[in-house]
Amino acid sequence: LKLGMVGNFKNDARDHLTVCKALKVLDERGVNYKFTFVGEKSEVHPEFFDRCYNFCLDNDMLPKIDFPGMRTDIPEILNELDIFIYSSNQETFCMSVVEAMMSGTPVIVNDLPVFNEITDNGNCAIIYKSKDHTELANKIEYLIHNQNERIDLGKLGREWALRNFTIRKHISELEKVYSGLLHD
Repeated sequence: LKLGMVGNFKNDARDHLTVCKALKVLDERGVNYKFTFVGEKSEVHPEFFDRCYNFCLDNDMLPKIDFPGMRTDIPEILNELDIFIYSSNQETFCMSVVEAMMSGTPVIVNDLPVFNEITDNGNCAIIYKSKDHTELANKIEYLIHNQNERIDLGKLGREWALRNFTIRKHISELEKVYSGLLHD
């Protein structure tokens, strides 16, 4: 199966390393997958990329893992993925997760409060405990082995995202706010 994450390696906001550690657990269990880390390497702080890449190199994982750098064809990439995984140390709002949900790709995210909000308290995604690479590996493996669950989760995420995160929805909410301000 094709798995992936979209998120730049520019600072420590993303937690690519937990994903790498989870993939190592999957390797140890003999799980077959291909993973793509889409994201730009920082020229100022290359250590965020290097940490992830070197972990994969040191653990002989590079044949299964691709680092294509920055891409502009994110919708196409998301449509090719069987599972989208996103791990973060801090977020205010995560467009990558919303885009993955809108594409119908099942999503696994860590337990930051923003992800609860984006995923309808986990009803439209699988949520794992932050920094717990073993739990993340278990969640990934569960979705790999349960195709119907994967398909249903992708559909739920798409429906939720289209109801709540479109431009039309955003404009409608802004109109309500402005209308309320005018009548106060």
